[in-house]
Amino acid sequence: MSHDVPNDGLPAVTGDLKRSESGGREHKREHILCVRLPLQGVSLLVPYACVAEIVNLSLRNHVGAFLGEVDWRGVRIPVLSLERACGWEVEVPRGRVRLVVLYGLRDKESLPYYAIVLDGVPRTESVQAERLKEGQASDCGLLGSEVMMGGQTYHIPDLEAIEVWLERVRFGRVGRG
Repeated sequence: MSHDVPNDGLPAVTGDLKRSESGGREHKREHILCVRLPLQGVSLLVPYACVAEIVNLSLRNHVGAFLGEVDWRGVRIPVLSLERACGWEVEVPRGRVRLVVLYGLRDKESLPYYAIVLDGVPRTESVQAERLKEGQASDCGLLGSEVMMGGQTYHIPDLEAIEVWLERVRFGRVGRG
């Protein structure tokens, strides 16, 4: 069963959402379907095509940012608290929690999917690139860069860096890339 992410004309996930992969030119009227993902204290903005599913699954209590693995659609996927991975002291609920399951981008054999714990209800939004105003780089490299939209600050996470981080904590190595 193949779960490849379509990539025709989608923005670079870890790059600037204002730029299209088709030539790197800015497009004044480009709309990008995104998902706003609420975490504790910050919100992420990721392209819709990177999201496999939003689910409620059971988690056991874990210390640290790597929260173990869960069964999702017959596959064991790793779960992380992005806030804890950034060094923030946050409480991660145990029991049924809301997760965003993301497609792996770097090494689809060893990490086809992974999940991040959410703190609220995600929202889908069609974002005009011209509405995004670049902010500063985040103190946590996993959060990528800040953008301002409608008076709110969002982070465009560095999904590849998150996957490298997951590979390091799960296997003590960096995967192919």
